[in-house]
Amino acid sequence: MEKLDVLTGKYGEEGDRLIFKILNSGNYLDDAQRKQFDFGQPQAAQRLLPMVSEKALRYDLTVPFARYVVMNHHLLAFPFKRYQIQPVWRADRPQAGRYREFYQCDVDVVGSDSLLNEFDLVQIAEAGFSGLGIHGVTLRINNRKLLQGIANWFGAGDRFVEFITILDKLDKIGEEGVFKEWAEKEFTVDPGKYERFKRLNGKSALEKVDYLRALLNSDGGNHDAEAGLNELGFLFSLMNNLDFTSVTPELDVFLARGLSYYTGCIFEAGVEDFGGSILGGGRYDNLTGVFGQPGLSGVGISFGADRIYDILQKRGLARQAAASELKIMLLNFGGVGQDTALRVLLGLRKAGFSAEIYPDGHVKPGKQFQYAEKVGFTHAVVIGDLEVAEQACNVKDLAERRETRIPIAGVIQHFSEIRNRA
Repeated sequence: MEKLDVLTGKYGEEGDRLIFKILNSGNYLDDAQRKQFDFGQPQAAQRLLPMVSEKALRYDLTVPFARYVVMNHHLLAFPFKRYQIQPVWRADRPQAGRYREFYQCDVDVVGSDSLLNEFDLVQIAEAGFSGLGIHGVTLRINNRKLLQGIANWFGAGDRFVEFITILDKLDKIGEEGVFKEWAEKEFTVDPGKYERFKRLNGKSALEKVDYLRALLNSDGGNHDAEAGLNELGFLFSLMNNLDFTSVTPELDVFLARGLSYYTGCIFEAGVEDFGGSILGGGRYDNLTGVFGQPGLSGVGISFGADRIYDILQKRGLARQAAASELKIMLLNFGGVGQDTALRVLLGLRKAGFSAEIYPDGHVKPGKQFQYAEKVGFTHAVVIGDLEVAEQACNVKDLAERRETRIPIAGVIQHFSEIRNRA
């Protein structure tokens, strides 16, 4: 939990609506009644909220992290790097790919404004998805300073957030829908300017940077756009030295991301066969300042664990990963065989294998085999009194229904060879 006022105002208008509020303990309406609160007033719910709720569930891990950094500033060495894997909550309507409780896997660096940190995060994204076997990931990258510069160029710089929020909907509602919403919000956008702006489509990232630099400065100096383009140009130049196998970085000038605390580069990743982002993040220069410690710039990315697992399941990668992992069960017949099986078990675990022994020595072998298959063990090892006497045991591959007779002393070597072949 966090204090509600810690979370409010950090995630944009929509984000604030999705924060899970927690009612105060006791008769939480007392305060409102003492103030003779009028439930019939316009926007009564918003004014009532501070009287009945002071706490909320975490919306993300970044804002609580910033609070932690400020509270422990004197104990930390900067730049401070951390990863964190924990659940967060959204008061959203559950549906495919959208959850009310889900896990985020965050990586952040705070206390440095170097773009080498963004470069590291891109490499972490590539390593993460590549390690999971998820290919075809598009990593969209933009910069909030560039977005401010674009709004300035269109004459909407004083209402930057409103303007860009509508532009961000382009892939959902199309150009006609975007212009309609701009008109409803009383933005006057020159169609000719918009057509010139669209001509960057089909260009490489660095070509887009050069095109936008000339375009957005055509009416005079545009300091916000120049700052954003310089950062993007530097980052994409660094990425030219990387070999990508799973991730394709793209400069997407329409990417806005709704979180209000972003100030520089922003990231969002997805795949074509799954709706919704599976990674997001960005640079936040002022987040620790709201907690009383200005001047600590940070940047981070967050992997959406639940959505990533959905992709692993959809593509069959979860089953492949489970099938490739050795899980070994030693049958238990009690007596001398149990003592020997326990020694083999400890050796397997010490060698890094996932191994168990069936706990009850009086259960028939058939039921022990049934248990092993039902739970998902890949192999079963049979060591009874006879096997101890002969110093040899049977290893059964449960998937292929194949048994191999090997020396008891060679069990660890046998499974090591299987693991190395995989």
